[in-house]
Order: sequence, then structure tokens, then C-alpha cells
Amino acid sequence: MGNNFNFNLSNLSVKLLPDAKILGNKDFTISKFMPFHLAKPGCITYALSSKIGEKQNIISNNASVFITDIDLSDKEDDLLRLNKTIILTKYPRLQMAKIAALFCDYEHDLAAPKIHPSAFIGNNVSIGSGSVIGSCVFINDNVIIGKNCNIMHGSVIGSDGFGYEKDLDGSWFKIPHIGSVIIGDNVDIGANTCIDRGTIGNTIIGNDVKIDNLVHIAHNVKVGDGSFIIANAMVAGSCEIGKFTWVAPSSSIREGISVGDGSIVGMGSVVTKSVQPNTTVMGVPAREKE
Repeated sequence: MGNNFNFNLSNLSVKLLPDAKILGNKDFTISKFMPFHLAKPGCITYALSSKIGEKQNIISNNASVFITDIDLSDKEDDLLRLNKTIILTKYPRLQMAKIAALFCDYEHDLAAPKIHPSAFIGNNVSIGSGSVIGSCVFINDNVIIGKNCNIMHGSVIGSDGFGYEKDLDGSWFKIPHIGSVIIGDNVDIGANTCIDRGTIGNTIIGNDVKIDNLVHIAHNVKVGDGSFIIANAMVAGSCEIGKFTWVAPSSSIREGISVGDGSIVGMGSVVTKSVQPNTTVMGVPAREKE
């Protein structure tokens, strides 16, 4: 990423955080973003104080530009002599993300949605402006997708959920799923994730929700704004996940229960009872963390 790009301070300035301060060389051009341990002259990298620790580790590194929370104001003469630049901020990881977006086609076009030719789009589907639909995505009929969403490769949105009722002769009768899936704005859905349509009502994904790869969200689930659901998690039917909730990898949440706003479900947990707001649960079965 970034081999064919050249950026100088004027390009980067539009992505600088309000608290960012430039130390050292203020007239630079960079062509590549690289990790700290592989950095070379002419590239930009980032260095967290919690991982790098010492100022000298930055001075001796080969990169030309560093995003960091390590204050090197007292080393500015050394930075100028070595033709190095420091972008100093309290939020280096956020600053890194905003600058890294310049090196790829990551930011959404605010015009028409981009739909890969291999994606299948059903009837009566609405996709908001700036959204991106990846390769081999399947979107069933009557699905609504908001603005600036990113649905990655191989995901399935709006297929029937898993619902059966025993018939009078003892056989299983499949429950029709005539509901839909409604996805809000600024939602990211990772590769090979499945979100089932509702039985009669709808499955609803709120605004700013981030869903990782290989997640299963069953019929009639409601996910509140700003929540994260991480790889291999399973949310069973009719669950309600509150706003700004974190569901860690490989967690399972039983059908019909609620997880309150601001809660955390720990990695690999099996949640069998509803979780109060702002609570952390862990384990099998999941219990409140003491």
C-alpha cells in the first residue's frame, strides 16, 4: 500500500488532529506507510509510548516521519540534523488511521454506492450514498442499507433465519421469514458474515455499528448504535444488543435476551441471561466480572 503515492505536509494537514504538533523537518515528502520495525527512509510510521518507550528508539529508526505521543521537543536539533519529522499527538493511533486513509481508496465516495459486479442484489433493495458492496456479497429482497456502509466480500444479508415449528404429524414446518434487514448509516460488516432477515418484524443494525468477519446475527436481532461485534461471535434470534456494547470474539448470546448499553461480553463467553447496562460479563456461562 502506498508505493504509488507521494504526500507532503500540505496533503497531510487536512488529516491532522486539532492537538497535532509538527517537530523537526516541516518540509517533507513521504511515499509509503510502514510498521515501525520495518521502516525505511522516505516512509511514515507510528510509535506508541507504551510500546516504543524511549525517545532514542525513534531517533535511531530509519523512518522519515513519525506519528507518536512521545514528546521529542528537547530533541528537535537532532530531528532537524537527521531530516526527521515528528507528528506529536495524544491520540497517535487515531492520527495514524486518518493519515493511512490517504494511502488507499478507503474513504467513501459521497455520490452513488459502489457495488462489485459479482454481488447479488435482490428486489426492492435500498443502498445509501457512499456505501460499498464487496465481491460475492448476497443481499436479499427488501433490505435497506444506509449511507457510507461497507459490506465486505462474501457476506449474506437478509437470508432466512433458522426457525421451525413441529407440525401435527410430527414433522418440522419451516417458519416463513417475511421480515427484512434494516442497516443504519456508517456500518461496517466484515467478510463472510451472515445477518438473517426477521420472521415478521425486522432485524435492525443501528448507526455506526462495526461487525467483524465470520459473525452470525440471527433473525429479529436489534443492535444498538456504535456497538462492536467481533469475529466468530453468534447473536441468536430476537436478542437486543444495547448501544456502544462490545461483544468479543467467539462469544455466544442466547436467543431472546438483552445486553444493556455500554456492556462488555468477554472473549468466548456464553451469555444465557440478560446483562444490565455498563456491565462486563465473562465465562461459560457468563457471569458479571467482580
